Order: sequence, then structure tokens, then C-alpha cells
Amino acid sequence: MTLKYSDVAWDRDSRGDKVVIGRGAFGIVYTGALRGQPVAIKSEVLRAGEEGAWMRAAQLHMSAISPYIVGVRGIIVDLHDGTTTHYIVMEQLAGTMTARLLTPGGAYHDADLPLRLRLLENVAGGLAYLHSFNIIHGDVKPDNVLLSASKWPAAKLADFGSSVLRRAGTKTRETLVGERGTLVYMDPCLLDDSASLKTASDVYSFGIMAWQVLSGRIPYEAEMVAAAPATALEAERLLKAHVCGPSGKRPPVVALEERGVPQDVVALVESCWAPAQASRPVMAGVHRALQAAVVNAPLAYEWDNKQVLRGHSSTVWSLALLPGGVLASGDCDGTVRLWDAACGGEATAVLEGHGGWVYALAALPGSHRLAAGVKNTDSKTGGIVVWDTGVVPPTRCATIDCGSGVNALAVLRDGRLAAGCYAGRVLLVEVGADAGAVTATLEGHTWIVEALAVLPDGSLASGSGDSTVRLWDVDARVCIATLAGHTNFILALTVLADGRLASGSDDKSVRLWDVATRACVGALEGHADSVCALAALPDGRLASGAGKTIRVWDTRPAATATVDSGAAHATPVVVLEGHTESVTALQPLPGGRLASGSSDKTVRLWRLPTL
Repeated sequence: MTLKYSDVAWDRDSRGDKVVIGRGAFGIVYTGALRGQPVAIKSEVLRAGEEGAWMRAAQLHMSAISPYIVGVRGIIVDLHDGTTTHYIVMEQLAGTMTARLLTPGGAYHDADLPLRLRLLENVAGGLAYLHSFNIIHGDVKPDNVLLSASKWPAAKLADFGSSVLRRAGTKTRETLVGERGTLVYMDPCLLDDSASLKTASDVYSFGIMAWQVLSGRIPYEAEMVAAAPATALEAERLLKAHVCGPSGKRPPVVALEERGVPQDVVALVESCWAPAQASRPVMAGVHRALQAAVVNAPLAYEWDNKQVLRGHSSTVWSLALLPGGVLASGDCDGTVRLWDAACGGEATAVLEGHGGWVYALAALPGSHRLAAGVKNTDSKTGGIVVWDTGVVPPTRCATIDCGSGVNALAVLRDGRLAAGCYAGRVLLVEVGADAGAVTATLEGHTWIVEALAVLPDGSLASGSGDSTVRLWDVDARVCIATLAGHTNFILALTVLADGRLASGSDDKSVRLWDVATRACVGALEGHADSVCALAALPDGRLASGAGKTIRVWDTRPAATATVDSGAAHATPVVVLEGHTESVTALQPLPGGRLASGSSDKTVRLWRLPTL
């Protein structure tokens, strides 16, 4: 987008001068506002012949739509007093990784290992996105990573493209041979002209930066102090000799081990700075490895008691939690949105083109793949769409025709999917790397299968519009029990921490079942509306969504009271209010949190009170 100079409201200091927040070799960065939103404006006065390269870099940056890359709002080409100044207008962040994380006194200088890993994962995601479009950043370093202003910041890659296209090196500006970027982080293959600039050059630079972020030390600082070069040119010569060639040296990995960096992450960093470009991993693989490294780390929530996520344009029917605290939500318009559950804010990705309502979601084990169950408005047609959310941008890797609308999904113990469908069928589905197929059908229900849950022994529970819950031996493909007691549609199923099964119904009740004895051992009543969603919490409690409210029940056996009927009853510990229409989906989050979806088109995040 081309802007006018007057479109920007420039921040001014007490003297009336523009406020400067950064200076570099190629320009000055100012602050201001564009249409009421804070922006950073980088200005450059170009030399003859540079405008074409600058425009190409700006176009590349504007086209990069990723949560891991600084967003560009537009460009300004301003002719004033015979001088043409080029401006690129970007979202405003708090500052560079160098200033905020790596400099003593910086806002995050004392950040713990989980946050440092997460920031590196963000940067890796940005590079993976660029590389997916064959774009080489060319100058990966902490100065070119910006951090958001929050308690738990996000990292975004900045200044990509321009250094590759425009930085003067040992060759011409348009060639990809010769020195590019910043010496300390530069691929040694460019220093000794043994190879040209490739995406692997970014991988090397990322490896050096990762060592710096994780160790908190400056690369090669100790080596340079020991060598005591007399001049800057001598220091440059010594550093080149230190890193180049098959036996070139790298920063000491013992510095990472001393900081408690996991061994698999240490090995990943070492692979990034391998001497040969071909020996380095692709950035998408680095990104996936870092995502895996942060999966088991506690989420550092940026919000306290509750958060509202907006962006859906219709009812949010489904929720699922992916590794790394990524929350997926699906709606009636056929859209899935991915959110950072720790930070909230805007969706990090939007997955479209499902061809119907996304009525169910399931995270596939051992990966970042997401299965979306789709049904058309007649419920009679639909299927499963599988996405790889571990790449940037997420990619659609399989579409499976189920010959019916899919209302529910569950992941079986062997990794197969179970799909609850129209006309009372449950389909068993094999999902491969880039394809899938229905391999078996379980029949017995007489109406739509609305809910599924996998029991601790590997059997499958299905809830239907015929008001029953059926238990299945999925290997033998036979129904082994039918649980009756509800008087209307079964809309939700979940397995409690102690192995009991909970079912929610259109009859406005929740029933608890002992699956061994096939008996109803509890009834949670008092809902004024259909119970559309259930979520079992790790501490033994149960959350239920009915109407506009969420009730959290203490369903631990010791907390329930037995009445004359022999069934246990309970009262809700807490009632969560905030949604303005029916609650349609629930998903537990790590650390005693809960996500909910609703017909009011929002996803809400809640912190639950402790027992």
C-alpha cells in the first residue's frame, strides 16, 4: 500500500523534532501513528540505482503475512526540497532482541529458559515462512528481531530482504556471492567464497543467534579478547580465520549446557552451524524441533483471570489444543483459527476452504497436525481435512471423504481417528502423511452420532441423537454395551480423571457412568438449557456448558453425595458467566485454565479457581 507523507502523524519531542527510536547503517526509525494505530517508520535516502531493489524488498515485506514477521502497513516515497526519501511504515514493537533481552538492564534480560526457547521458536517460524517462498533474509541477528511490549513477549523478524538485495558485499549488489549480513553471524561459506547465499546461510546465522540467546553471551567475545587484535581490520581477519573451513570453530556448547539447555536443543544448534551448507537442517525442521522443545514447558500466561478472543464470524463449534499452547477453534463458516493461548490477542493463523461447518477438531498425536471434521448444512455430506500446523504457513496435507457429515472426532489409542457421522455411523479412519481413508464402520445407533470419547482401556464411547451411549470394542468392531437413561440427544462426552464417563444431553442434564458396571453413578442437574459441551479437568472436576454459562463441578467421588436412588449428585463449585449466547465447546488448558467457544462468535479463556 502506497501512503502519503501526511497520512502519518509523526511523534514529536519538546523541540518539535521527530522522535527517533533507532538508527542503523541504512536509515533512521521514527515513531508515529497511522489511522490512530502506533507505527514505526524507517526512512532511507537511497543512492542512484537502489530504488528498484528497495521497492522489491518492500513488496516482499508487505506480502509476508505471518505472526512471526513485523507487519508492514505501507510505504511512502516523499520528494521534498529536491531529496527523495523512502519510508516503510511498520507495526510498532517495544524494541530489538539485543536491547530488550541481551543487554543488562533490558526488560527481559533475566528471562528464563522457556521464554528464550519460545522467542527462538518465533524467529524460526518467521524464517521458515520466508524460506517457504524462497526468500532469504540474509542478515539474521538479534538487532533484526523485535519484541512485543508484554510480560511474555513475542519475537518478530524485521528487515528481511533488504540486506540480501541491497547490502554492499564483495560482489555486486544483485549477486548472491560474497559477504552478506553481519560478520559475527555470517555463513563462513560466504566469507571464503566457497558457496553462494542460500537459505542454509540463514540457518547458520540463526544457530549463532540461538547460542547467544540461550547462553546470554556474545559470540566469540572471549576469543577476541584473548587474541587482542590491534585494529578492527585485524579482528575481522582473525574472526574469519577462526570460523572458516571444514575445521572452523564455533561458540562453545558447554556454555549452553551450563545454562541447562536440553541436549536435543544443543544438538539442534550445532547442526545449524555445520560447516557445509548441505549438512544444515531446513528452517521448517528447526521450527518444528523448537516447537517440540517448548511443548512440555509450562505456559507463561499473559492474561490473568479471563480473556476474549475475537475474529470468528459465526458460532464456534469446536476447540482443540495443539503442542506449544496453540488453541484451534472451528466455526460454522468453515474457518479454523489458531491462537496463542498464553498471550491471547489476534489469531496467529486462519485455515479456510473446508467447504462446510467445522463441527469437530482433534489434535493428532506426536505431531502438529490438526484434523477438522466438516459437515455441510444438510449434515449428509462432509469429511475430514488434515492440516500441518507445524509449518509456516500451515498447510493442508489430506482431505478424506467420509460420505457423510462429521459431527465428532476422537483419536484412538492406535492413532486412528474415529468420526461420528450422520445416520448413526461411526467411521474408523487411517490418516497418513498426505492422505487418509475410511477403513471400517461401526453401526448400531439409529440417529446422528454427536459425541465421541476414548476410554482408558482403549474402547470407544459414542453418544447419539437416539438418546443412548454405546461402548465399542474398536478392534473387534462390535458394540459391547449400551448406556440408557437420557431422554434426549446426547451432545457431549468426556472421560473424568478417575475413568468414569460423563455425558451431556439435550435433556439439560449430565450423567456420570461407571463403564465397568455399565451403571449411572451420578446426575448433575440444574442446567436451564441443553448441555452442549463437557470438559474433564485434570484435578477431577468437570466443566459443563449449557446456555450462556459454564458450570464447574467437583465430581471427585468423595465430593459427591449419594441419594436414595443410588446415584450421586453434586453442586457446581463455580459458575462462569460472560458469553452472550450458548456455550458450544470447551477445552481444558494447562495450568488450571479453560477455553470455551460460543454462538456469540467468541472464544473465551478462563482461569479456574483452585479446589
